[in-house]
Amino acid sequence: MGQPGNTNFLSQFGYHLVIMRLPEIEYFLQRCSIPGLNLGAANRSTPFASPVPYPGDLLFNDLSFSFKVDENMDDYFSIFDWMIRLGFPENFAQYKELATRNRFPGNFEEGEVTSDISLLLLDNKQNPKFKFNFMSCWPTSMSDLIFNSTDTTVNYITAEVVFKYTLFTFERL
Repeated sequence: MGQPGNTNFLSQFGYHLVIMRLPEIEYFLQRCSIPGLNLGAANRSTPFASPVPYPGDLLFNDLSFSFKVDENMDDYFSIFDWMIRLGFPENFAQYKELATRNRFPGNFEEGEVTSDISLLLLDNKQNPKFKFNFMSCWPTSMSDLIFNSTDTTVNYITAEVVFKYTLFTFERL
């Protein structure tokens, strides 16, 4: 048996996450994960034995990451506002404003309420090695912000966000 071509391990520190709609989030990113996937089984009946399983639908887990909340809460309110406008709890004008507002020109099309997200994995020299692409993402949940005055050290506030997406691909760079 031969030796592997590369004996370096993948580091947990070598990554960048870019949300096209919210590029400022990358600066405060704390943790992210590459979603897992599940391949279901479809059963095929036979006249002789119990049903025979075959590969079924492929399901991707949600994309999630956590970030430190800045003192002005700009990063938190960016996602909060996005979620409020997607759910249009008060009126349809909120949703329409999300679809027509383009905070970062060139990052997404007018009328688009989702955003592409890219996760870059870096090698041991901090060069991009892989790019994971998540298309048409939207936030589905954001964690509580927990304040605790009993801590004896400063623990800055973090939030976790979960996204759904329509497609997940990767490329070697």
